Amino acid sequence: MDLKTKFNVGFAFINMIHPLFILDFYLEFNAMRWNEKIADCNSQKYCEIMYANMQGLTEIKRELADKNIMKKNDANIKPIMIENIILDENELL
Repeated sequence: MDLKTKFNVGFAFINMIHPLFILDFYLEFNAMRWNEKIADCNSQKYCEIMYANMQGLTEIKRELADKNIMKKNDANIKPIMIENIILDENELL
């Protein structure tokens, strides 16, 4: 969440459990337009996949810990951390 504009900045960190999954994920989602995959989505944005400067869930949590967004009381604007999700190959979050 951008605290100035109150808009979602629209990014996620996805920590793959094995490097073999990265290529398939990249080929499926990179350059995908959200409105083509998600019903009733009005966004013109597309998915861009890149490596993060930090790697691993522990590093991501450490990086976010001191950010202003994490100090807010409103849970609706804080990042959501979901761990240990295994999706069926036909599922799309």
